Amino acid sequence: MNLRALPANAYCIASVSSSASSSITMTTINGRGSGLLSVGGASSFTLPATTRVRVASWPPEEWAPKMIVFDKDGTLGECTQALKIWCNRMTEKILYKCLAMNLSREKANFIVSSFYSVIGWSVEKDDVVPSAPLSANSWADILDVTAECLAELGLRVSIDEVACWHESLGDIHVQDPPLINNLAHFLTDLKSQGILISICTSDDRSSTTACMRNWQIEHLVDYCICGDEVERSKPSRQPLLNLCRQAGVMPHECLVVGDTSSDMGMGLNGGAGLVVGVLTGSGTKQQLLDTGAHVVLPNIGHLKDLLRCLPPREVAPSSTTVVSVESDASIDDMRNEEETAASLLVSMKSKDHSLPLKAGKEQTGDNDDDVSVLS
Repeated sequence: MNLRALPANAYCIASVSSSASSSITMTTINGRGSGLLSVGGASSFTLPATTRVRVASWPPEEWAPKMIVFDKDGTLGECTQALKIWCNRMTEKILYKCLAMNLSREKANFIVSSFYSVIGWSVEKDDVVPSAPLSANSWADILDVTAECLAELGLRVSIDEVACWHESLGDIHVQDPPLINNLAHFLTDLKSQGILISICTSDDRSSTTACMRNWQIEHLVDYCICGDEVERSKPSRQPLLNLCRQAGVMPHECLVVGDTSSDMGMGLNGGAGLVVGVLTGSGTKQQLLDTGAHVVLPNIGHLKDLLRCLPPREVAPSSTTVVSVESDASIDDMRNEEETAASLLVSMKSKDHSLPLKAGKEQTGDNDDDVSVLS
């Protein structure tokens, strides 16, 4: 298998299983520079029969995205400072409650420490824990785990009271700065290529709208879905499927971009054609790759380089069975996603389909597919 170069600074994997031992010769440049990912520092290695590796063809033949689905916090905008403010203000609320209950300082400190642990805030690093609830979950989920944690520790507080604390803080993400310069110009350039732009965020609608206005991109976003508008948030496939229904595209025609394992999980669970992780949020390179990313980039600005690796055309995969996202099972009524996935997504069973994810294809030593393998 020959390995072609990815964009500089890219790390790449996709998914396939090996049914027989295969010797693979690879060119390696320390995993960086020309975008090649080395395997254990070796230029050749053997895959045991039971090994599962992740393989991606570059450029993916006969595939180009019709829609890019961006996460918001940590992908389009810097959110760490806002989340720090939220933690500090919620801590004040908790300490006031402890004082009202005449709890000892030691008990109050223990409760606050447990609160940080549950939501995913590191006091030592003064930052969000990678892909923890605070960075990846919806506000409803974060408030639920907060209320549950505090109640278990003996603090007399209900979910309604915790929700009131949160609401009194206002839109904490309103002043988040964009993570790349000229974000509006960047999105305009993507739209000029005929690509639909959408946002899928765990944040609520009011804060998301405020951010888009602040970044002056509201008119550039074709579709947007927020955490308070879905029954199941990321990493569920539901938000992606809802966006696809609105846009009239299939999941395999989407490129999903995010900074957390929840973003990668949504793309993987939803059958996105390409799942891209970025290192501008809380997720680490290894974590993003392990949870579904085919490619990890430093930031969204490098998407331009990635898209240059894709063919500038749209050709429908000839051997892929396409099923409408508005088929027998309604997305809104979906209760068991695993049972209904087959009726909602593109069938990925064909062995010779021309999508970026060449799943199920047996790899042999004389195969000329491009391969990048995660060690």
